[in-house]
Amino acid sequence: MSELESEATSFVRSCDRDAEIQSVYKVYMRYSGQGEEIPITLDTEQAINPDMKTFQKLFEEKYVKLFGRTVDGLDIDITVWSVNSTTAPEVVSPVEKVDVSNGIKGQSNREIFDPALGEAITSNIISRSEMTAGSTVIGPAAICEDETTIILPSSRYAVAQADGCIDVIRQGAEISAGKPSSNVTNQVMWNRLISVVEEQAQALIRTAFSTSVREAGDLSAGIYNTKGEMLAQAVTGTPGHVNAMAESVGHFICRIGYDSMREGDVYVTNDPWEGTGHLHDITIVTPSFHKGNLVGFLACTAHVVDIGGRGFGADANSVYEEGLHIPIMRFVDKGVVNSTLVEMIRTNVREPDQVSGDFFALTTCNEVGHRRLIDMMKEFSLSDLNDLSKFILENSRSATLEKINALSKGQSTGTMTIDGYSQPVKLCVSLDIEQDRIVCDFEGTSGLDKKGINVPLVYTKAYACYALKCAIAPEIPNNAASLAPFEVTAPENTIVNALHPAPVALRHVIGHMIPDAVYDALDKLIPEFVPAEGAGTLCNFQVSLRPRTDQPAPDDATRAEVLTFNSGGSGARPSSDGMNATAFPSGVMTMPVEATEHTGPIIIWRKELRPDSGGVGKYRGGLGQFMEVGCTHGHEFDFSAMFDRVDHPAKGRQGGQPGKPTTVQREDGSLMHGKGRQFVPSEGRVLLAFPGGGGYGDPAERDPELIKKDLSLGYISQDVAEQDYGYEADEK
Repeated sequence: MSELESEATSFVRSCDRDAEIQSVYKVYMRYSGQGEEIPITLDTEQAINPDMKTFQKLFEEKYVKLFGRTVDGLDIDITVWSVNSTTAPEVVSPVEKVDVSNGIKGQSNREIFDPALGEAITSNIISRSEMTAGSTVIGPAAICEDETTIILPSSRYAVAQADGCIDVIRQGAEISAGKPSSNVTNQVMWNRLISVVEEQAQALIRTAFSTSVREAGDLSAGIYNTKGEMLAQAVTGTPGHVNAMAESVGHFICRIGYDSMREGDVYVTNDPWEGTGHLHDITIVTPSFHKGNLVGFLACTAHVVDIGGRGFGADANSVYEEGLHIPIMRFVDKGVVNSTLVEMIRTNVREPDQVSGDFFALTTCNEVGHRRLIDMMKEFSLSDLNDLSKFILENSRSATLEKINALSKGQSTGTMTIDGYSQPVKLCVSLDIEQDRIVCDFEGTSGLDKKGINVPLVYTKAYACYALKCAIAPEIPNNAASLAPFEVTAPENTIVNALHPAPVALRHVIGHMIPDAVYDALDKLIPEFVPAEGAGTLCNFQVSLRPRTDQPAPDDATRAEVLTFNSGGSGARPSSDGMNATAFPSGVMTMPVEATEHTGPIIIWRKELRPDSGGVGKYRGGLGQFMEVGCTHGHEFDFSAMFDRVDHPAKGRQGGQPGKPTTVQREDGSLMHGKGRQFVPSEGRVLLAFPGGGGYGDPAERDPELIKKDLSLGYISQDVAEQDYGYEADEK
C-alpha cells in the first residue's frame, strides 16, 4: 500500500505541487470461487500494517451487512489492493436546521401521481436553479433540472445542501394504517414487488459460485403469499425454474407445516418431483415474518455444477444413480445452519466448495428479498400482503382470461419427432381453446426412456404454459393467476410425465422441445402467428477434467467439473429472421469463453457463428455456432454430451426450410454420440456444430436486400444465395 500511495501522490503532485492530498485505501475481497468482489475501506493503520485477521473480520462484517450471513468453511481471496489519492475536497457542513413550514413555492403547476394519496394531484413545479443551500421544497412537488426530475409526494420534503446534493426526507407515513389502498397504489406496490424480486435474483448472481448461475443466469427467484401462490417473479431466470417453482412452494408448506415455521428458518430440496425437475436444481424457500406474523415466502432455484452420482448427464438408469437426493427439510433452523447437511453435501460432490457455496448464495438471495420486502411493507404501512395479493391475482387472472376469450374456440393437434437417447422420441400435443382456459394434453407421446432424458410433469407444465403465455398473453406479469388458465395434462409414465424413480437428469433436453410441439398445434388454430422450430434444447455439455492417466501428469495438473451453456439458432418468425445463437425457450445466456476457461483446465479453441445453418425462407432461421473444445497440457477429460437435433433438425414453417443439424466429432473426424459420457484423451479435441433454426415462408419471397445483407455479414454463402434463394447476378 505504501508503494501504491507513493505512486498515486506523486502523480497528484505533478498536477498541483502544493495541494493537500488525501488517500483512500481499499481491498477488494470475495470468497474463493465467487465472481464478484466486495470493496473494503481501510484506515491508515490497517493499510500500512495489513493484518489478515482484521481483513477477514472487516470482510465478514460487510458481507453480513449486504447479504445477511457469512459462508462457513471457505477461503477468502483478496483480488485487488487499491489507493485513491486526491486533492482534499472543500469541507461543506450539512444543513442542520430545516424549516419545513414555509418551503419554496413554484411558479407553475402540473399533475403528478402521489402514492401517499393513491391519486393524481396538482403539485408545484420548482426549478433546481432556484434552490440554494438550506432551501426547502415541501411535497407534493416536482423539482426539475436539465437531465432529471425529482418527484416529491406529500409524504416527503427536500432540502438542498451546500455540496449540491438534495436530501429527500420523509415527513409522514406513505399510506395511513388501515386505509384501503386504491387501485393505483396497488399497481405501484405490484411494480415495487417485481423490483424487489429482481434485486433478490441479482443478489444470487453476485454471490453465486457456479458460472452457470452468475454468467448464464440459470436461476429463478419469486415472492409468494402465505398460501404459496406466486405473486411476482424475477425477470432474470428461466421458465423451467420459475414456472416449476410456482408449484414447489406448496409442497414445502405441506411438508414443513405452518405451525413449525419460525423466523430465521430456511428450507431446501432438490426433489425432481417437488422441486424443478432434476437433482441438480436446488430450491430454497424462506418464510418471511413481519412483526412476528408470517406474511409470505421467498423462493429461489439454481443449477449446481455437481450433485454426486454419475455426474450431470443422461447415462443413469434411475434417479438413484443421478446423485444426492435432499427431501424437503430445514437448511437453517431458527438462524442456525444445518452443519450435518452441509457436511453430507460436501462429502458427496466433486466440487464441494462451489456446491456448498451455492447453497449459501441461494440462502442469501432469499434473505435480500426478505429485507427488501419488509422495507416495502414498512414504507407502505402494510401489516400483511393479503389485499395486495388479492389485487395482483384477480387482475392477472382477469387480464389473461380476456386474452384467451378473444381467441376463436377450437381444437388441434401437433406432433414433433426428436432424437431421444438411443431411439427417436415423438411428442404429441392436443390443444383445446375453450372459454376461460386452454387445455394442453400429451396423449400419444412416447413412453419412458431407459436413460436420463425423462421429464417430470412439473417441468412439462412449466414449458407448455410458457409457450402459450408467450404467444397469447406475453405482457401480463407471470404469477399463479396468470398461469392458472393454462391446463397441462399427460398420461403417467410417458416421457413428459415421468414418475419416480425414472432417471431425469437431462429433463431439459426433452422439456425445451415442448414449446415447438405446442406451436405446431397452435399454428393450425392461429396461422402466421408462431415461429418456426428452433434449436430448442440448450447445447450444453459438461467436461470432467483430470490429470492424464496414460503417462505421468505434470505436478500442477488438477481435477475440475466445467459446465457450459450454449445455444443454437431460434426459429424464424412470421415477420422477422430467427435470432442467432439465442436460447429459446430457456432464456439463459451463452457463457463467455473467458469465464468458462477460468473454472478449470479447459480450452475453448473456437467459438463462432455457423454460416448457412439457418433454414432458408422468406425469413431466415437463426444461426447456430461452431465450438472446438480441448484441455490444457497434461489433462484428459470425459465429455458429457447433452445435444439434440442431430438426426431431426428444426423444421421450417409455412414453406420455410429446415435448419442445419447438430454434429459432434473428434479432431480426426470420427463421430461422437449426441448424448452420453465419452472419453477424450490428452491433446484430443471435440468439434461441435450447433443447429440452426427453421426458416419461415417461401424462400423465393425473401427481400433481395436481406439476402445481400446476409452475404455481407457472412451469415450465408454465395452458393446458398444462388441455389436456395435464386439470387441472380444482376441483383448483386
